[in-house]
Amino acid sequence: MEKLSRYQRSKIDQGIIISDKRILVLIDVSSEKNLPLDEFNRNVYLVDNDYNIIWQIKGESQHTKVAKEQYPNDIARQDDMFVRIYKDDKGEFFADRFHGEECQISIETGEAKRIGWHK
Repeated sequence: MEKLSRYQRSKIDQGIIISDKRILVLIDVSSEKNLPLDEFNRNVYLVDNDYNIIWQIKGESQHTKVAKEQYPNDIARQDDMFVRIYKDDKGEFFADRFHGEECQISIETGEAKRIGWHK
C-alpha cells in the first residue's frame, strides 16, 4: 500500500477525522509548480493512521476539461486544485476547488461529484 510521502505529510493543510482509523486530508499544492497535473488537481486523500493511502480523490473539474480542449499544450491553464474540505451537519463530505467548483465526496470511493459553483 502506498503512503503519503514525508513531504506530503508536511504539506497537510486540513484534516478531518472520519473514524479512529481514517482521516480525510487536503495537501497544500499551491506552491508546487512541478507536480504532474493529475497529482496537483487531485490533492485530497483518505489515509489511515499510518498515512497509508486508501484512495486519492477522483474526478476532473469542468475548468480542467474545458482548458484541456482550449489550451491542450498549456498545463498551467489546466490546474484546479482543491482548496478546502469540510463535513456538513448531515455527515456528508465536500470539497471546493480553486476555480469555484463545489464537489460532494463519496467517502467510500473518493469520487468527487460536482454539485455547484461559487466564488
